[in-house]
Amino acid sequence: MEKELKKRLEKRIEALEKQLFEYKRREEQTEIAEKIYGAFVENANDCILTIDTQGIIQSVNTYAVKKIGYKKEEITGKRFIEFVSEKDVEKTGKLLKVIFDNGKSIEDFIINLKSNINGLFPVELNISPLYDNKGQVTLIQVIARDIIESVKIEDEKESICNKYKDMIYYMMDGFILCDKDLTILEVNKRFGESLKRNFKIEAGNVIGKNILEALPNIPKNEVLEIVRKVTKTGKPEKIDKFVYP
Repeated sequence: MEKELKKRLEKRIEALEKQLFEYKRREEQTEIAEKIYGAFVENANDCILTIDTQGIIQSVNTYAVKKIGYKKEEITGKRFIEFVSEKDVEKTGKLLKVIFDNGKSIEDFIINLKSNINGLFPVELNISPLYDNKGQVTLIQVIARDIIESVKIEDEKESICNKYKDMIYYMMDGFILCDKDLTILEVNKRFGESLKRNFKIEAGNVIGKNILEALPNIPKNEVLEIVRKVTKTGKPEKIDKFVYP
């Protein structure tokens, strides 16, 4: 009886030792994973912050410190919206509340953050909830990607488009811009003057209408054939005899 009890006790001790070993192994793996993730966050080329349920910044990485232009201790402990541009404060506050209330991640949310160095700079936010052991959202992680270069490119494109539009508007030839359904989107100054002079039609009265119905004496069959060709080949086509009486 005593031998049997001793044997059972030894097995139990052995099982506990295995459980303890497995627990320590997992703990070590978790610690290693946390160190790797921490290094990734700290060295990321995005602003990464954690915010608590009150909207207070609990942690901030090196890149965020560099972009915002304050020391780390000057950022942590402050409300996140203190670093958000005035025009974006309200919608950002509502967004954070939704995330805390519903536990849903948000992607590609664009706002402007304040920098102590360069004023405002645009960022694209990706926000994820962080849960405790009870499944409650206690923190959220904010990844703010600096998109100032993308914004500059878009501004340059817009500037080029505006210059191109001005050139078209004032050029000597008539010009009509239509969508794929042949709805008139825009006409230039020369074409508008021609409409008014020849047909007593104001340019604004044809915008939003189908070109085949809006313009007098248009050779419908030829236009439709040209549209089919352009749609198929992607190459420009001309109607040499497209002249109003």
